[in-house]
Amino acid sequence: MKENYAPWAIDINSFPEQGGLRDQLKFLLGFVLLAPSGHNSQPWSLKIIDKSVEFWVNKDRSLAKSDPERRQLSIAMGCALENLITAADFYGFSCDIVYFPLNEEKDFFVKASLARTGSTKNDSNHLIFSIPNRRTNRGKYEDKILSQEFIEKISKISNSETEVLLITDKEIKEQLAETVNKAQIESMDSDSFREELSHYVKSNFTKDKVGMPGFTLGLPAPISLIASKLIKKINMSRKSKKQDDALLKLHTPAFIIIGTREDNQIGWVKSGQAFERIWLIAESFGISCAPLASGVQVGDYHKQVREVAGVTSTPRVFARVGYSKMIPRHSPRLAVRDILI
Repeated sequence: MKENYAPWAIDINSFPEQGGLRDQLKFLLGFVLLAPSGHNSQPWSLKIIDKSVEFWVNKDRSLAKSDPERRQLSIAMGCALENLITAADFYGFSCDIVYFPLNEEKDFFVKASLARTGSTKNDSNHLIFSIPNRRTNRGKYEDKILSQEFIEKISKISNSETEVLLITDKEIKEQLAETVNKAQIESMDSDSFREELSHYVKSNFTKDKVGMPGFTLGLPAPISLIASKLIKKINMSRKSKKQDDALLKLHTPAFIIIGTREDNQIGWVKSGQAFERIWLIAESFGISCAPLASGVQVGDYHKQVREVAGVTSTPRVFARVGYSKMIPRHSPRLAVRDILI
């Protein structure tokens, strides 16, 4: 296995039971870094301070042009935090979470204080097993009704702060597909957006630890070698509109929308936590998932999504879910040593 994919091979049974607390927390970070992020930018740096794990922004890997308000960054941080909470729970740790502990330090997102209050769980159904198996599937999904048990589980994630909706109605889905694809085309009209994105689109043979190899976008190897240059110069979403419409209207049985009651950074982080938990649950049911950020990130399209879908909060996460026979490859990852500061 190439070094840039090695983090996915984490051995859940290798937790250092006899090691010191720092070694145990460092082991947990191996699950944190497997979280999803915009362009697979992995915008986090982590500190271990005594009994705590701190989540800091790595400015070199944040998307300043496409995400100036840090919404997608905040959601990614929430996904990473949820991985920590999930892994910590499996190994018997409780987590006390403080969001933005220092008001004057905007790059310090989360402080998670951990205490081992139990032993490693003997539970083969625990969501920790979904973490190294989770992947983004941008391909076609089967025309198959989602598991009722899955639907019931994710519905319980809605609370006073975060709203979760599953959209399966054909007419509503078609309207949402139109909105999302319009938003995607508009985002790709921006020269600065495409320029930034081009740095994160890699060839299928890349040794880089950050970014998206062409195969994650459905590109064959020869095209992946020139994809970065093409994206920088051309709005590929205009070229692929017909295929994108078909993918969302004909090959997507359901959309998931996550809204936040408080449309601020803490709300976005919590939306990310909810999204990662849903994604891990989906993986445990053999259900594929792929985020579609443009519809809730670009301009005022989130207002259209809210109106069409009947969301009562502000939608900030949008994704497609469904069953697929294809198992896509993982994207690259930084190692623990690369993100630990």
